[in-house]
Amino acid sequence: MPDRALLVTPDYPPRLGGIARVLDALVTATRPACEWHVVTTVEGPSTPDVERVRGHVALERAALARARWLSKAERPLVVCGHLHVAGEARSAAVAARAPMGLLVYGAEIVSGGARHRVARALSAGKRVVAISSATAERAVRAGFREEDLRIVHPSLRPDARAVDPQPRDPRSGLRLVCVARLTESYKNLELVLRAAALLAPTGAVADVTVVGDGPRRGALEHKAAELQVSDIVRFVGAASDSERFDALSHAHVGLFPSRETLGEGSEGYGLATQEMAAAGLPVLAGRAGGTVDAVDDAWGVLLDPDDLRSWVVELQALADEEPRRLRMGAAGIAWAEAVDPGDAPRRLLEALAS
Repeated sequence: MPDRALLVTPDYPPRLGGIARVLDALVTATRPACEWHVVTTVEGPSTPDVERVRGHVALERAALARARWLSKAERPLVVCGHLHVAGEARSAAVAARAPMGLLVYGAEIVSGGARHRVARALSAGKRVVAISSATAERAVRAGFREEDLRIVHPSLRPDARAVDPQPRDPRSGLRLVCVARLTESYKNLELVLRAAALLAPTGAVADVTVVGDGPRRGALEHKAAELQVSDIVRFVGAASDSERFDALSHAHVGLFPSRETLGEGSEGYGLATQEMAAAGLPVLAGRAGGTVDAVDDAWGVLLDPDDLRSWVVELQALADEEPRRLRMGAAGIAWAEAVDPGDAPRRLLEALAS
């Protein structure tokens, strides 16, 4: 275990999303055993341990400025929080004569310029940690060696847990919730809108809440209008932790229909599925990418993300079988309560440093 570490990242709180949450947990859960300094391009309040800069040039300068501090440690480590800043993190590692560990998530490996960034990362060392089996396979295809990769799944934070599942009035339809960035097409939220259009007239679905924001929001709102479900689909935009949990607490079923796409890849892991389960919701998720690693069959069902009929059938079954829905919700809470929120960050740091 390193005793001093420098995290170089373009993604960190207060930015929302899975990557920011994974990195935040990595830093906070491994203190005070490891002394951290974070250099990031994300705007927000600065602290003695978190330095915020603008642009990649400033990021590299700030990382290099910490090289002397890092080199004084007995077991130093540079953590590259994202493939996009592999070059900046590598410069700091070389200057401090410290090893570098790289975290990979999924979509960034198949995005434009990924091979160039992979080459820079390969020249920096062999400590590469993927958050799922699917991400590891993608990393191998991009050029990383299988023997250099470790897989460590993220974990929940304690504040993502509920007390008990919310019972539903059997005379009312299901209240569905989705938590996703409205950025990538692989999030596949059009499937949710189509399912709602088919099930709302039967009374099986009462409404849909979409938590998240991004450039695809307008297209999704247009699709909801086209399918004549605008009156039951609510787009709430980006939400804080408390706002997101509030949306989950008022829902009956969580949906996460991510699929595999040629240009964008697929979900790196699917932490939102576990967050929904921890809130006492049964979860229907797409059988694709890292979501397969994230979902437990006690509280989740993996479905073909391209087979609308299977989603409609499963949603109708949950609407008809309230005892089963409650059992799955209770199983999600029990599963979440058994998670040690510090375990995954500790294993992640050990893998990055090994």
